[in-house]
Amino acid sequence: MLKVKHKSEAGEEKGVYDYKFPVSMEVKNKKDSSLNSTAKQDMSVHVETKVNPTKVTLKPGKADVNGGVYFNWDPSWGKAPENADKYFYTVWYVNVERATRSSQPFKYEFQRVRDAEDGGELVGAKKLPMDTRWNGYYHPDSIAAFPRGGYSKITEYMTEEPPADKKYLENPIGRTYVGISEDPSVPKLPTQEPYIGWDNYHPNGHLNSQVYALVYKYPYKKLEDAKAAGRDIYKDGLEISNKIKFTEIWADKFRRDIDVKVENRFVFPRPRDGGGFSYNKYNIGIRQNYVNIFGLQSIYQEGKDAPLRAGTYKESFYPDYGLQGGQCKCEGQ
Repeated sequence: MLKVKHKSEAGEEKGVYDYKFPVSMEVKNKKDSSLNSTAKQDMSVHVETKVNPTKVTLKPGKADVNGGVYFNWDPSWGKAPENADKYFYTVWYVNVERATRSSQPFKYEFQRVRDAEDGGELVGAKKLPMDTRWNGYYHPDSIAAFPRGGYSKITEYMTEEPPADKKYLENPIGRTYVGISEDPSVPKLPTQEPYIGWDNYHPNGHLNSQVYALVYKYPYKKLEDAKAAGRDIYKDGLEISNKIKFTEIWADKFRRDIDVKVENRFVFPRPRDGGGFSYNKYNIGIRQNYVNIFGLQSIYQEGKDAPLRAGTYKESFYPDYGLQGGQCKCEGQ
């Protein structure tokens, strides 16, 4: 890559490369030497490069079977912390989308903003998917699907390095990751997608997305305090905010902080009294591979009990329940 120097000009950040090299021309005429001529001149090259802003979103994670809210510790995450039953847990996603039409390599990192975590404590963080595909750039539809399988081992190796063959289990907070490689023409880069073609550099490129999952714990007292303050947490939910700091590190050493778009989380505890009955036939947007789910129209028409059947018996789930003047009966495991 060219060794560019950073320059700020008219409010624009860019990496600049300037070079001059001599060019000479000599003309010789064998019949008439008076026509011979020699000329020399320096030719200059001026190159401007830049990184178009990365789009970053911190939002509630909802793709897993529980919609990103857990009222109990999930053993698949790892060893439960002390007093795990005194906390509820929520999942947040960090969606990273590198821009198209960039012309300078860069890396990026993100950090917690501890005083803006709304009383939460980070217990797990990983880049998804948690396997050998972890460091690639993918289509937005792919990163939306990665979390659906849950977050197995997400709390492991938070304070120590994972084995060399399991780098995908490292804690991503504070680490640098490749945005665009310093030699984007080389195939099989760590990012798996050379940033040179239709799929990423081109304005219509779509293989530019990555996703991280963060698991936070919050004391149950947070729900109790909100209820005591007069908030109807069963109807309006408990609103939780969060924040991260995201920084691009350009090849010319310039560092740019990115404005992260944040979507707040609303936590709805399980109702203790009467409520409304809801039943989503296909559970669209949370898990789309359930089979044999009893149809909602059949429940209303035939007045039968509503069996809860899931296509993945190893996954746990919570029904949305609470009937006015009725009962909700679940049989089986």
